Amino acid sequence: MPFESYSGKVSGYGFVAGLIIGQLMGIVISTVSQIDLVSGITNGAGAGIIIAMIPAYVLINEKLSDRKMIVPFAMGWGTLVGILVGLSSSWAQELAYMCGFSYGAVGGLATGVIIGLFLWKIPEDS
Repeated sequence: MPFESYSGKVSGYGFVAGLIIGQLMGIVISTVSQIDLVSGITNGAGAGIIIAMIPAYVLINEKLSDRKMIVPFAMGWGTLVGILVGLSSSWAQELAYMCGFSYGAVGGLATGVIIGLFLWKIPEDS
């Protein structure tokens, strides 16, 4: 088994899930906005990894009193990261900042929900 301990499972699966879900969200956002596909995929992958790793860190170090609270934490963290990535992407592409803000917020929220649910469902004991 590649991930023997719980922390290895959470960090490994969180990284892979963040990468894949972030890239998919970048593809979706690039199709509905004026951002080119390569920029959407790279920004989505980076944002997905950032969105996944902080909740994974919080879950591993048991900073929350209840494991299911990882979902709202990931939602909020994903929204914040999505807004920042959306604004920086719209600034780099010279697009309207409100579009970058709103697309980034929605994409980050959706990514945070999916990753939070995924991390919450990883069993503690194998």
